[in-house]
Amino acid sequence: MSLPLLLPLLALACGSAAEREVARYAALVGDPALMPEPGLAACADLARADLRADCADHVVTLEAARPGGRPEDLCPRLEAGPYQDECWFLAAEAHGRRGQDASAAQLCKKAGAYKEDCAQHLWQTAVHDLIHKAGPRAMIDQLPRAQKLYAHWERYLGGETELQRRFWARYFQNAFEGLGVIDLRWCPAVPEPALAQACEAAAIELFAQRLMPALDAAQVGLCDPAQSAEALAARVRCEPDPRLTAVVEARRTNRCAP
Repeated sequence: MSLPLLLPLLALACGSAAEREVARYAALVGDPALMPEPGLAACADLARADLRADCADHVVTLEAARPGGRPEDLCPRLEAGPYQDECWFLAAEAHGRRGQDASAAQLCKKAGAYKEDCAQHLWQTAVHDLIHKAGPRAMIDQLPRAQKLYAHWERYLGGETELQRRFWARYFQNAFEGLGVIDLRWCPAVPEPALAQACEAAAIELFAQRLMPALDAAQVGLCDPAQSAEALAARVRCEPDPRLTAVVEARRTNRCAP
């Protein structure tokens, strides 16, 4: 027997019960060819609940990566909670990769705490490819294509997920990310009032996400009284705008009040 095969057996034979348990777990999650039925059965034999759950998650991940795999058949067999929710998420992604949008959306709806992120994973790459690095002019020029993409996913996800808010937030944020600067002056040019408002909300949300990392990178303190709100806002790559300054002022009020 070769040394790589002998070492796990030695660990099982010589270690304590806890060490043998961990060795069994490590052997299972280290097996890239573990099949669903024997895999879940072996995982179920582990005494520790956390190792059982993580081991079963490994089995599901392998099945989701196989051509034609059916991880959704395994999800009901997992204990309800984060690992089962992740199983539905993985199953949805597998269906999405095959272009099975309707079934992917249905699987996302079962993903519990991960439902919204799962749903977003189904369409976010298409939105990125549509608008990112094309500049803000594209947010107007590409709008008909974006609306067509939105209508496609609304058939499957509308009314049961945060599709409307998330889709248009990512659409406009991708435009600003591609431009490299947050510039609210582009939003009034968006032809539909509701989408113009979504553009503004997306820009403000993106600015809020970038504010603290930008201040940390510049080693500037949010609560430093020597720094004006305008000066702090300028640490983010953006065109000056009172709506962005208001974000800084609100953040200061929340974090820096005595």
